[in-house]
Amino acid sequence: MLGIVLVAGSGLYIQNNSGREPDPCEQALNKAASFMTGGDAASARNQTMMAMAACNGEAQTKARHMLAVADKAIAARAACERSVRQIGSMIVDRRLTSARNAIDQLGSTCVDGAVGSDLRGQINVGLASAASADAEARNFLAMGDLKSAREALDKVVASNREFSGLTALRQELQTALRTQERPPQPTVVSSSPSVSQSVPPVTKPHHVAPLPPVSPPAVNVQSEMAQGFLRDAEAALRQMKFDTAKTYVESALRVDPKNSQANVLSRRIRERELQYLNEETSIK
Repeated sequence: MLGIVLVAGSGLYIQNNSGREPDPCEQALNKAASFMTGGDAASARNQTMMAMAACNGEAQTKARHMLAVADKAIAARAACERSVRQIGSMIVDRRLTSARNAIDQLGSTCVDGAVGSDLRGQINVGLASAASADAEARNFLAMGDLKSAREALDKVVASNREFSGLTALRQELQTALRTQERPPQPTVVSSSPSVSQSVPPVTKPHHVAPLPPVSPPAVNVQSEMAQGFLRDAEAALRQMKFDTAKTYVESALRVDPKNSQANVLSRRIRERELQYLNEETSIK
């Protein structure tokens, strides 16, 4: 669109005379308009700079206007590319809600092409995967299959760390775990009161039903879940995904607040992140 405007505008000032060779001013302006029409704002800017030096009067005013338009187009392109890179990083980090909001705020000229379509496709696939895993987790919770529910919860996190129902799902799973691990109340055997002190004792022995045997403690499902979160955190740390690693450690602490390994790993993540930031700063 900018190129079309420039071509139309330049026609007011530039006339191609078949009887003579075009002068440098005219050549530069025509080339600048052609580059803008083709979407090459950088080359258009170079030609307008040449026109600024070669043109005088009204033609130079036109060159100055074309230069401003080219600069604006270059700045818009740079901002678009920067935003696209940021959205790509959000997708890699599984922050799909933020990625969707960011791409919705970009102008159509920035994301209507193949790159924008690819980004939207990745976001939509991840959002659908997270919603499907959330439904699976709630179904497993309803059936009492907490191990499968925890695995489905991991799928939600792996698809979209910012899934809107993630916090509620974690709380429901933790509540189910606490209910499952609550020890059974002991059976109270009430003794029958004696009918009368004058009644002689009954000779037939009174057999009291034995209490059910105490079953060995069940496997600590909370500890097992916490260890799973910590393994995920270790894997994320090896990939330098510090935010993801912190999220897994926080999940482990919610499930098992007394887990000492979680605190140690949290400290390691902070130290490694600080080291990484220092190295990046030194390189720059």
